Amino acid sequence: NLCGTVYKCANVLYTPSGSELLSAVGSRVTVFDLSKHTSLTLPFETKNEIHRMAISPDGRLLLVVDVDGNAVCLDFPHRTVLYRFNFKASVLDCKFSRDGKFFSVTHENKVQVWRSPGRDREFSPFVLHREFTGQYDRTTCVDWRQDSRYFIVGSRDMTARVFSLYPEKKIG
Repeated sequence: NLCGTVYKCANVLYTPSGSELLSAVGSRVTVFDLSKHTSLTLPFETKNEIHRMAISPDGRLLLVVDVDGNAVCLDFPHRTVLYRFNFKASVLDCKFSRDGKFFSVTHENKVQVWRSPGRDREFSPFVLHREFTGQYDRTTCVDWRQDSRYFIVGSRDMTARVFSLYPEKKIG
């Protein structure tokens, strides 16, 4: 069921507990419970086929982005949509920081770091923290360090760059 004809290009995720597997099936997300041998399709749908997914380290937020950059942020335990947002470009990778306070998205030749939505309902839940540039070609992947102060970005120009979330003081 996971890699059938409807599965195309989205990533597959394990929940932080490790007992559930998330898979994109077209414009919907299916949750496979590995311990109970059941599956459930979440009650929301994106505008187009899903391209990337990211789940917060505590398992509370699930970020789903389609091929056009339309994002849906949902409360995963309650299975409800919290926010919809448009990144205005195709997102190649997205990942939450290890502490869950930020998430990063890569598109074109830049990386954007956004603040994660809080528990309270907000008028503008996605706040851009900072945009990082410097790659000569499309950015393809991103990963965070354990302390969430640094992250590394890979690009199609065969480079990897390490960025600091907060500006560093120059030595000397």
